Amino acid sequence: MDYPIVWLLVLTFVGAVLGGGTNIIAIRMLFRPHRAIYIGSVKIPFTPGLIPKRREEIALQLGKMVEDHLVTPEGIQQRIFQGTFMQDFGEKMKRVLKEFLHQDLTVDEWLQKNTSGRWTTSAARGAYEKGLKDKIYDMVMEYKSQPLDEILPPEWKLRLVAYIPNISDSLVMKLEEYLLSAEGNAQIDIMVSRFFETKGSVGGFFGKMVSRTSISSIILKEIQRFLKDEKTVLLLNDLIEREYKNYLKKTPEEILSNVNLERKVDSIIHTIISETPIIGEWDRPLKEWAFQYEQVILTTFLPSFIDGITTIIEKHLKTAIERIGIQEIVQDEVNTFPLSRLEEMLLLVANRELKMIAILGAIIGGGVGLVQGVFVLFFY
Repeated sequence: MDYPIVWLLVLTFVGAVLGGGTNIIAIRMLFRPHRAIYIGSVKIPFTPGLIPKRREEIALQLGKMVEDHLVTPEGIQQRIFQGTFMQDFGEKMKRVLKEFLHQDLTVDEWLQKNTSGRWTTSAARGAYEKGLKDKIYDMVMEYKSQPLDEILPPEWKLRLVAYIPNISDSLVMKLEEYLLSAEGNAQIDIMVSRFFETKGSVGGFFGKMVSRTSISSIILKEIQRFLKDEKTVLLLNDLIEREYKNYLKKTPEEILSNVNLERKVDSIIHTIISETPIIGEWDRPLKEWAFQYEQVILTTFLPSFIDGITTIIEKHLKTAIERIGIQEIVQDEVNTFPLSRLEEMLLLVANRELKMIAILGAIIGGGVGLVQGVFVLFFY
């Protein structure tokens, strides 16, 4: 092999090494060095690398790009409402609620287990009791000096008056049932005996002469006849209506004058809470009472809840995303992400392409060296 050919090969090899090596160095200089390098007080040029040096600018632009073009309210809404997301969410909620309603735990025990004691029913119940108590006290203090006639709505008063005949019929029926019972008969016998005993020796003698049972039967029949008389019901209606009208003239202060108000309010609150659905049953295991609300919750409450969430998302998603500050999140994450880890990830993902860039640089460099060698051989 003569000298010119060797010279041509050397130039080609040197060009390939320079081209490939330059590309490899350029790729590495994107990340390295991570910090500026100084000789004395003079900073070495091109340190730190391009990405470390422009890290804050890259983070800012990347944050803007993500917020303005990638994670947008329109894109999120489309993902939520045009796919199966809401349907899957509804099915998941239904399964979770069914499991919850059949727990062998009380509400308080379930909260203790799943919230590490941060939430308890006692706080909610206490707030509910306090709210009721304050409301009742406020109402009493506001209306205590006004007659009931001024406090009650007109339609309530009309309904109460219309209901008086039902009260009378019920009283007559209950009284008749009591008189016909064994206890009622025994009470009449006792009353007859006491009557004769209070009349002295003559009454006692007369009581021995007659049958008390027959007298009790006569009295019972007379009472029954009296109760079945239409005039009795009318009389009872009149008495109840008069008492009702007298009560309307009184104020709450007069009605409750002999009553310990605080104790009475506490009693009323306790009754209300014990009869309030769900709240009054918190102390029992869920599986013993929650089943009666399952259909209402799953068929009425849950769809309404999901519709409410959908409406809220549609109205406030854009504002929520703006307040979350996706740009700031991305910016902070990029600024705090370890550069060595970022370099490792990019090199791992683009390893093949970066190798091809180095090879392409070597080919181009080799080609330039070959052209230079040919030029030298033929023109010098």
